[in-house]
Amino acid sequence: WGGEKFLAVLPTRHVNDAAEIALKVLVAVAGSPIKVNDSAFDVTISAGICPLKFEFADRSADWGDVLVLDDEALYFAKQNGRNRAYGIITAAKVTSVEMRRGLRVNVEEGKVKLFEASYASAVPNGKQFSGTLSNSR
Repeated sequence: WGGEKFLAVLPTRHVNDAAEIALKVLVAVAGSPIKVNDSAFDVTISAGICPLKFEFADRSADWGDVLVLDDEALYFAKQNGRNRAYGIITAAKVTSVEMRRGLRVNVEEGKVKLFEASYASAVPNGKQFSGTLSNSR
């Protein structure tokens, strides 16, 4: 998709399924350092998630809308500490015109509801991670 980004289209029926998949990926990547010679480098990811079938208050989102929202959710994750995924649960209270103001503004105004998937903590040896899901906002 460009640079360090990639796009995955998941055959899920509900945003909770996408959240569970995102959590599994976060946990797997965080628990798999890249080894180069005698050094190991931790790898982290941030992810944004938006359903393909998505409704604003005034119309259905098209493919371009979904890509923009997904990208905004990705940057929301990066701005909130990385190593996490944010996904859009609903935006039924916001029109497509209002959404152009940005995801963060609409979340802060309570017009968009997100979930957060992040790994909570490492066990003492740093090799295993557990994850948490929450409806963050």
